[in-house]
Amino acid sequence: MKNNYGCYFYETKLSWLENRGIGGSDAATLLNESKWQTLNDLYDRLTNGKAKELKSNERMEEGSLAEDHIRQLWALEHKEFKLEEPPLKGYWLFKRFDNSTLTLTPDGLLDDRTGFLEIKDCEIKNQKEAEMWKSACLPVQYLNQCLWYFVVLNTLTFGILHARLKFMNYDGNKYQLDHVVEYDIMIRRKEYRNDIKKLEKSAVEFVNGNVKKHIRPVVILKL
Repeated sequence: MKNNYGCYFYETKLSWLENRGIGGSDAATLLNESKWQTLNDLYDRLTNGKAKELKSNERMEEGSLAEDHIRQLWALEHKEFKLEEPPLKGYWLFKRFDNSTLTLTPDGLLDDRTGFLEIKDCEIKNQKEAEMWKSACLPVQYLNQCLWYFVVLNTLTFGILHARLKFMNYDGNKYQLDHVVEYDIMIRRKEYRNDIKKLEKSAVEFVNGNVKKHIRPVVILKL
């Protein structure tokens, strides 16, 4: 299959930020399903013309530092897959040829870019969250982030979300690590075709109808 995207490399985080459009972490925002960002927040970022550092907290920074270690261990334990890793220095960014605002920074690509690896390092603080992961029912934010891979990279047929779940206990003062469980959840394009089309349609309409025309989106609040 001929790919509909290009892969670009940037030496600094600032240059990566300047070239990043809509990414995987924005996918749920397009569907008005994000807990952390509104569609108007995304619109502002894409139209203000200035690169802006992503807001982070201690938990996000910990997850970022852990990502490469988790990826390396996963690769050692899953030699049945050929893993393509992000560059050791600098940043990679994939863009659609037909719409360069649709971008992706993968955690890893598998088997000659027919698959992807998405890594999550999560803290589990209640039984409801634990049961959700056990049943392979992904949080909507994470599911849409995985589906975004298929929107940007047409060569992908499958993906694996590798979740490292840290089960926490509250000792009356703060949360303490109790134990760790890891899950690999397979996601296949053919099983989510309608969801992928819906996500892509939302992205294209937002870019063409709002971002390019500088028309602020009207968001209908969910009751």
